Amino acid sequence: MSLLEYNHNISVSTENAALVWSDLEKFNTWNKLDLFLINSILQTFPTATAINISKYALNIVIKKYPHLKYLQASLLSNCAKMLMADNNFMEAKIFFSQTLPLYQALFRYDLLLFTKLYLSLCDNNFTQAQEYLSFLKNIGATTLADTAYNEFVRVKKLHYKH
Repeated sequence: MSLLEYNHNISVSTENAALVWSDLEKFNTWNKLDLFLINSILQTFPTATAINISKYALNIVIKKYPHLKYLQASLLSNCAKMLMADNNFMEAKIFFSQTLPLYQALFRYDLLLFTKLYLSLCDNNFTQAQEYLSFLKNIGATTLADTAYNEFVRVKKLHYKH
C-alpha cells in the first residue's frame, strides 16, 4: 500500500468515526454496542477528548455492565497507549495499573505481561521491559511482542535523547 493510500484510509476512517460520534454523543445513555463502538473509535480523537469519553464510558460499563471486564480493560489500555504516544508516562501508568486486576480476573496473562512491559517502559526500566518482551515471545504472543518491541525502541530512544 502506498503512503498516499494509507493516508487516504486514515482520513476515511477518521471521517467515518466522526459520523458515528456525531450520533453517539447525542444519546443520553449508551448501550453495550455503543460502548464497543466508542472504544473502537477512540484513537480518532485528540488524547484529552478520548480520555474524557473513556471515563464517561467506563462509568457506564462499571454501573450497568460490570461483567464486561474486557471492555473496561480495553478502554483503560487504549487511553494509556494514547498517553504514552504523547509521552505522558505518569498518567499512562495510572491507566495501565487499573487494567492489571481486570486482566488477571480474565485470565489474560498475555495482556497482563504486555501491560507490565508498558508499565516498565513508563518507569524507564528497560531491563524489566526486555524480560517481559522475552516472556511474550516465549508464550507465542508474537503480535503483542512486535507491538511492544516497537514501543520499547521508541521509548528507549526518547529516554537516551535526554
